[in-house]
Parts: sequence; structure tokens; C-alpha cells
Amino acid sequence: MRFWTITLLIVMCWTLTNVKAQNLVPNPSFENYKVLPCDLNEFFIEDMLENWIQPIPSSSDYWRNDIDVNCDLNPNRLNRQTRNGNAMTGIITALVFKDFKDEYKEYLEVRLSQPLTQNKLYCGELYAFNKNSNRLNDIFETTDIIESNNLSIAFSDTLILFPINPNQPDNLTYPSWVRITEPKVIPTDNEWHRIEGCFVADKHYEYLLIGNFHSINDTQVIRKTFGNDFAFTYYFIDDVSLFELPHNPPDLSSNVTFCHNEDFVILDATTDGATGYTWQDGSTEPQFIVTTKQTDSYKVTISYGDFTYKHTFYVQYVPNVDLGPDTLLCRGETITLKVDHPIKEYFWFDQSNDSIKVISTEGIYWVDVISQCVVRDTIEVTYIDCPGFVPNVFTPNGDDYNQAFIIENIENRDWGLQVFNRWGLKVYENKRYKNDWDGSDLSSGIYCYILHSTSLNKSIRGWVHIIR
Repeated sequence: MRFWTITLLIVMCWTLTNVKAQNLVPNPSFENYKVLPCDLNEFFIEDMLENWIQPIPSSSDYWRNDIDVNCDLNPNRLNRQTRNGNAMTGIITALVFKDFKDEYKEYLEVRLSQPLTQNKLYCGELYAFNKNSNRLNDIFETTDIIESNNLSIAFSDTLILFPINPNQPDNLTYPSWVRITEPKVIPTDNEWHRIEGCFVADKHYEYLLIGNFHSINDTQVIRKTFGNDFAFTYYFIDDVSLFELPHNPPDLSSNVTFCHNEDFVILDATTDGATGYTWQDGSTEPQFIVTTKQTDSYKVTISYGDFTYKHTFYVQYVPNVDLGPDTLLCRGETITLKVDHPIKEYFWFDQSNDSIKVISTEGIYWVDVISQCVVRDTIEVTYIDCPGFVPNVFTPNGDDYNQAFIIENIENRDWGLQVFNRWGLKVYENKRYKNDWDGSDLSSGIYCYILHSTSLNKSIRGWVHIIR
């Protein structure tokens, strides 16, 4: 039993070591050089470093702590040290002036030891250190302390060399390339900060690039001191790695539909080889239950040991559609059916796709919202004969002719009648009028009336003259 346990541990250790050893980034710590650096701008990166180049004209820097201490590019002059070994690089990721921001940035590029395999899971990392030194005035002409975010690792399936495109600016603001990025500001705290992440390769990428690939307006910049008209974030870079994980890539849906007739939906982030899950609310189960009926996004971080894969579920809540209650109308009237649904695709009873429908005949009408959910509402429209001719005079004088206030079609629906004298006092009321008001006990004169039907939600106002 002990033999098999030891054997299993050896195999596991060998597997982890083997995975780590397959770094696809050549010269990952910048130790291998062609020419030792000394003065700033003396050489381009590709003239000094093995494998690495700068894809656009800029001044990406190569630092070594084993060169002459009088050289500009010896980090000991700044009381800085590499993370490992003798070498590191340095790039500007954001540049700001007193009154505006500039798109100038610096980049590094390297050809991977082998192209990435499409639909495979890869993890990468680099370490970054904010320059934050008060001894840079003679080198960089600024001592301001400034921080920013968006330091990233991006990938390309072709070599990026200037000019990229005559119509493109002299920088690499191409967020679609980015596969690993640091959304948080990297502080000036005298620490090396690890930037890491995992992704599924959607192409056979051959080149890895380092820098800020977002526009300066989309980059968070914190300027802590204002000693100069301009300042920039400058980060030392060391220990770059990229390797393939021996797990199946996450096959997670991005768009989830939450139907109005459901009580909840389950977001399932379960993936092969994952060692942990962290949702945006701090929960750590592989599944997340959504009960809030609204369109929203939910983020989960999937851990593979020290590396993480970030995924966002977009939950679209699909509410029901409402045409309103069944409606009773007077003949000759119309009703406008209007739908306003987040999903703007409709299918009506007559196979039309409009958002508005005008109804003038009775019947049953329906509309569907085209979605993965069953979203339909139906309305019944009914027509009746409403009060027709309403007289403006009657003569209750005992001659058996025109003795009462007689209204056409009043018997087809419950109508209430209120009568007011010229001073606004109510002199008659019947909630279910039956054509039987004869103006008894009222003197001759003009009276105002209101006919109202609750079921039709309709009122008719007018005046009538009683002549005795």
C-alpha cells in the first residue's frame, strides 16, 4: 500500500513539474542577451535581447543588475532589483500631461516556442513592479508617482511590426487581442505584482505581446504627485510564462434565459480540473442560483491551482407581455393594442410584426414575443350598442307624450344617471337608470346630467330642458 502511495505522489509531482516546465515563452526572464545594455535608447530591445522585440517604435527598456553600475540601465541606481536572475524589462503603460492624456505606450513581443492549439486551455502570468523611485529625474526627466491599470498579455496569430496599418495610430489599442489583463491599478508599494489568468485559445496564436492595449480614456490613471507637466506609469516586467493546462477547456454558456414563469435559473460553472470557484457575491459552490427576476450579469472565477479563469454569465430576464384586460367598447370605437417588451420581436394573430395594432371589430386577439420562453397574451374585445340619441328636452305635463327622460339603448348595459341643477346641487341619482326619471318635484328649467357606465369606463355629459 505504501508503495502505491509513494508511486502516486511521484507521478503527481512529475505531472505538475512537467506542466510547469512547458513554458511556451522563450527567454521568459530576459536572461539571454545579444548585447548588454547601458545607456537609454542606445539599442532597440531586439538588438539587445534574444527572442524579444518591440512591435512599434518606442523605447522599451532592458535592465540588468550585473552591468556597470554607472550605466543608466542598471536597476541598482534606482535601488531596484530584478525578481529573479539578473535581468528584467521596463515599459510605459500610460502617459498624461497637465491638461490631457496621450496614447503613447510601450510594448514587448515574443514568438512562442510553438503555436497555441485552438480550443485548448492556457494559463499565463507575468510579474510587474511600479518604478516609484525618486532617483529617476536624470534618466526619465520626471519624478512623479503615477499608477494605472490594464497591463495585459495579448496574443496575435501574425507578427506585429510597425507600420501595422497606415490607417492605425502608432500604438496597439486592440482589446480583442487581450486574453489576460489586470483591471486593478498596480500600486507603488515596492512589491512585485503577479498578473495571471487562463483562457481558451480561439486561434492558433503564435505571438505573445505585453503592454496596455486599451485606449488611454479606458485606462484608470492615478497621479499621486504633480511635480512635472507630464508623467507616466512605468512598470518593470519579469518572469513571463504561458503553458497549456492538461484539462478540457471550460464549455460554459455565456447567455442564459430566465423566463417569467420560472422561479429561478441555475448557473453551472462546473469545469474539468477546477480546484475552486468564487462568485461575485463570495459564494464558492460550482453552481449559482439566480432568483432575482431582472436582466443582469454574474461573474465567476474558476481556479486551477494558482491560476484563474474568469467567466461572465449574462442572464436575460424575459417578462410576460401584457395587452391589458378584456375590453368592452361601444360600437364604432377602436382600441389600440401596444406592446413594449425588452425583446423587440413580435408575432401577432395576423402574422404581422408591429408593436402597435388598432382593433375596430370584436374578437380574440393575441401576440407572441419571439424568444426561448413562452410569452403570449390574449385579449377579448367585445362591442355593444351604447346610448344613442339623448334628448335635450322632455315635457312632464301629463299628456302621456314625452313624459320622461328616455335614452336610446340604455337597457343594454348598466348606466347610472346623476342630475344637477344650475347651482350644482344634485337633484336626482340612480345607479341603474331605467328611463324612468320624469323630473317630478322639479320646476321647469335647464339641468345638467352625467351618464356613467363602470363596465365601459365611460361617461356622457350633457344638459336637458324640463318644460312643464
